[in-house]
Order: sequence, then C-alpha cells, then structure tokens
Amino acid sequence: MENNEFLIREAFNSISSNYRYENDNYFTFLLRSQTRNLVSKYTSSYKGQKRCLEIGSGTGEDTLWFLENNWEILSTDISPKMCDEISSIVKKRYNRIPSTLRILPWSTVDIKKNLESLDQSFNLIYSSMGALNCDFNLKSFFNSVHKSLAQDGLIVISVMNRFSFWVILRNIIKKRKIQLPNSIELVSVGSFKVPTMFYNLEDFKSIIQDHFRIIEIFSNPCLLLPPIFFKNVKKSKFLKLLSKFDFFCKYTRLKNFGDHIIVVARKK
Repeated sequence: MENNEFLIREAFNSISSNYRYENDNYFTFLLRSQTRNLVSKYTSSYKGQKRCLEIGSGTGEDTLWFLENNWEILSTDISPKMCDEISSIVKKRYNRIPSTLRILPWSTVDIKKNLESLDQSFNLIYSSMGALNCDFNLKSFFNSVHKSLAQDGLIVISVMNRFSFWVILRNIIKKRKIQLPNSIELVSVGSFKVPTMFYNLEDFKSIIQDHFRIIEIFSNPCLLLPPIFFKNVKKSKFLKLLSKFDFFCKYTRLKNFGDHIIVVARKK
C-alpha cells in the first residue's frame, strides 16, 4: 500500500496545475451537481454547525461549494500540490483561509490513523469524482471512519463504475469481443499508470452495508460520454437535454451502467 500511495501522490502532484482545466467539461459539472444536490436534499434539516470530511478534494471546487453553504470542512487530498491548489482558489475567493476550513495532505490511510486524534464528529463524509477508487481496502476504511460520524451522519460518495456502458462498448470496439473491464485497471494520470479499483453496484453495497443504511444508490451519467472520450466539452442545449434523460435512467435498469456509482447512506 505504501508503494501505491507514493505512486498516487506523485501522479496527482504532476497534474495539479492543469487539473482544473482538464476537468472543465459538462460531464464533470453534471456529476458534481448531482452529488451536491444530494447533500442539500438530505442535510437540509440539520441544525447548528454542519461538519464535513471531504476525501480527495482535488483542486477544491466542492470545497468552495461547502464553504459557500456554511459548512465547516476538513478537506483532504493525498497530493500536497493539490492541497496548495485548494488553498490558492480559496484565498482568491475569500482573501484568506476561513476558520471553518482545514486542508490536510492525507491519504485514506492517513485518515484512518488520525481521525480519532481530532476528537470531533462529522455530519457528512463526502467524496466525488472517484477519489476512493485508489483505495483497495474500502471496507476497512468505512469500518474505521463511520465512528467519526455523528449519530445521524451521512455519506455521499461517488466512485467509478466497473460496468460503465461506454467503457464496455469501447472494449468491444477495441477487442472485437464482449469483455467486461477488470476490477483493477491501470489508469493514466499524467505520465503515470495508477492501479485503480473499479466497483459495481452490488460490490459497493456489500462494502458499506455493515455500518450504513443505504438511502439511494445508482450509477450515472449513463448516456453522456465520459471524459475518457473527449476533453473540455462545454454545456450546450443538446447536452442539457441529454442530461435530463440521463437523470431518469436511475429509475430504470440503466442505473447499473452509468459511469460513476453514487451512494447516499446514513450511519446505522
């Protein structure tokens, strides 16, 4: 795991300065919007100060959203340079780092080791854009972090789906045969190849069900081409219309074949 951590850290350090630009597309916008909307939907009744542990914060787009919505947030990312990017965009917005934000260059292993020493509970554990796909032992991770959730605490998580329709189609075109993606694949991050664990819906249910009651679980987007097929595609009327159809896929069997699995679950 230590070797993997070093590789992941170096990979994301290497792309930190361009990461926001590379992910500036409608697909990413839609995925972030869905997870944020779920947070708003299921935490609207919370009273008092709301605390969030964000895992894999990237360059801080979701971090800013939480700050704007009056959350106290512990923002973590395995890459110190990504953490520097978070600091930079927050300072541009607020001219300082607000007292309600703490930024730490922690991996999931660091989080497991250090959460108890923080002596605070969270209302929400949040991770978007597949950051948790880099941890090969998520069951152990959730066994640990659920203890730091408040009694009515939630997780809102998105991870990359092994059975994404477009990835399966790409494999068929490339290999001329039906072949499901492996559960572990090497994913290009800059010039690095990062071992990455992919899940299907049943996998992810089994990982979290010991300590969490699932409220919603589905995969999405189903119809929109993911960023592996294009870069920097902006919002358009066609994409906006397609995303409306995509939203209803979660009520059909297509919910198994979206690009990311999205789960909302409450601590038991």
